[in-house]
Amino acid sequence: WLMLEGEGPGVAVRLQGQCNELGVTTLLNTTGKSLIMDENGQCVGVNAETAAGDKVTVNAKSVIVATGGFVDNEEMLAEYVGQNQADASTSGGNLKAGGTGGRMGEGIQMCWDVGAAKFGQEWVAYSLTTVPGCAIDSPVHRVGYQGYLWVNNSGERFSNESGGFMLACDQEHGFYWSILDQSMIDFMSTNNTLAGTCFTPSTNAPIEGLQEILDAAVEKGFVLKADTLEELADKLNFNKADFLTYIMQYNNDVKAGRITNPFGPPPGGDGDEGAMPPPPGGDDDDDMMFPMGEMPNPHPLEKGPFYAVIMKMFQENAVGGMTIDENTNVVRPDGTPIPGLYACGDNTRGIMLPGDVGVQYIETYLSAMTYAMCSGFLAAEKAIDFVS
Repeated sequence: WLMLEGEGPGVAVRLQGQCNELGVTTLLNTTGKSLIMDENGQCVGVNAETAAGDKVTVNAKSVIVATGGFVDNEEMLAEYVGQNQADASTSGGNLKAGGTGGRMGEGIQMCWDVGAAKFGQEWVAYSLTTVPGCAIDSPVHRVGYQGYLWVNNSGERFSNESGGFMLACDQEHGFYWSILDQSMIDFMSTNNTLAGTCFTPSTNAPIEGLQEILDAAVEKGFVLKADTLEELADKLNFNKADFLTYIMQYNNDVKAGRITNPFGPPPGGDGDEGAMPPPPGGDDDDDMMFPMGEMPNPHPLEKGPFYAVIMKMFQENAVGGMTIDENTNVVRPDGTPIPGLYACGDNTRGIMLPGDVGVQYIETYLSAMTYAMCSGFLAAEKAIDFVS
């Protein structure tokens, strides 16, 4: 992905600067509570509340709801997505990694309260895995993301080390362990890292100061380190005999060139077209599984000390809520628009769910930011047209 200058905060600062130039009033730390409807069923404002509990009424000729999803609302996650997802989410509720907070779904609920049709609220964008306590673009995350050996909470290799965030979602409590030895750390310190994410793209450059960074992460408890595999098993509360057997089998398979992939190819690979469309010129999901880089070659775990990095599910956001039409007008269950009420961004991104190849290309190749910016621009245009 191409990152916007300054990333998300940079965009927000620039947009706020333009609002200031135009004399727009911005109410921070103010939560929308309900929409104001007139006798004709038109949306004409918002009732809100400040952090101090003061009531605020904003009258308007049209309203655009751009409040994001509800991934920080554990009750909504449990109700619409599932309790295990609510428990596992690092963004919802505990904010251990990656979560920005504040995405409680009030905007969605306000629209539902005035008769908006529900759509896509049972889906979340899992995004990727993250290391609790570490930034999503940190070297520690990059180390854990390398696909050398991933084991579940019992210490057993459960995958072919691809599709990390999808695998985390399937594991108990939404995490797995990435196991590395010192030779792997040394390689990344002097050569490069191969596997990358949208936040930490693959690079041919070494990670400068990686050993010091990793040691600091160990001191803070973000990463486990042990001189021997036996000691690492104890720290992870694994069955020591079973874990050592798994490692021995893994090492033997690597040396013999016969790494086993007991769970098959990545989802959608090798003839299975999967839920997402192939990229231009491609034939299936294998072509797009790692657009930022390739996976590292299998490598035996033999040189101590050994490291275990917890890789936990990071839910980017809930991606559904209200149904909108082609004009971003929020609609009722019968498809009729609610006059004066528009919506954009993640609380309407349910339209990008699997099943529509056109929107899947938007989601896969242009990112959620594309949809957020374009749907927001369109909503503003249509709201102005409605007022005019």
